[in-house]
Amino acid sequence: MLDLLAHHPSTAKHIAYEMAQYFVADQPPQSLVNKLVDAFMRSDGDTAVMLRVLFHAPEFWDAKYAQVKFKPPFRFVVSALRADGIFPQGDTRKLQGAIGQMGEPLYRCQTPNGYSNTNDQWLNSDAVLKRISFVKALGQLANNDAPQTIEASQGRNWSANTLARSRRQRRI
Repeated sequence: MLDLLAHHPSTAKHIAYEMAQYFVADQPPQSLVNKLVDAFMRSDGDTAVMLRVLFHAPEFWDAKYAQVKFKPPFRFVVSALRADGIFPQGDTRKLQGAIGQMGEPLYRCQTPNGYSNTNDQWLNSDAVLKRISFVKALGQLANNDAPQTIEASQGRNWSANTLARSRRQRRI
C-alpha cells in the first residue's frame, strides 16, 4: 500500500506543491509545480533531484517572488540567532517560550498536518510586534545595537520611517 501511495501522481503533486509553497510563494506558479512533479516522477521521489530542479527554475529566481514569504516563528528565531551569531548553550526554554508566544509552540500543533506555511497564519500586526520585541531583547543579550539586529534578522526590508523610530526609541 505504501508503494502505491509513494508512486501515485497525487503524491507527486502534493509534495511538489508543498515544496514550491515553502520556498517560493503561498500560491506558487503552476509551471514550477509541474516541473517539480516531473522531477518527482522521473527520480522516484528523490528530494535532492527535486531541489536541484527548484533552485535552477526561472520561477524560483523571478523577482516577483523575492521575499514574499513571511517566516513562521521557529524559522524566524533561528534566523535571528544566526544573524546575531548567537548559539545558545544548554537550557533553551526561553527561546522555546518566545517561539510559543509567537504562535508556534514546539511539538504542540493541534492538528496532524502541522503548522501552516502561509503568510495568512503568521503575518499580522501582533506577530510583527512580538518579533520586534524578541529581536530587541536578543540585541541586548548580544550587546548589539538593536536596530541593526532588527535590520539583519528581517532582511533589511524596513522603511526609513520604521528604522528612524526604532533608533529613536532605543535612545529613550
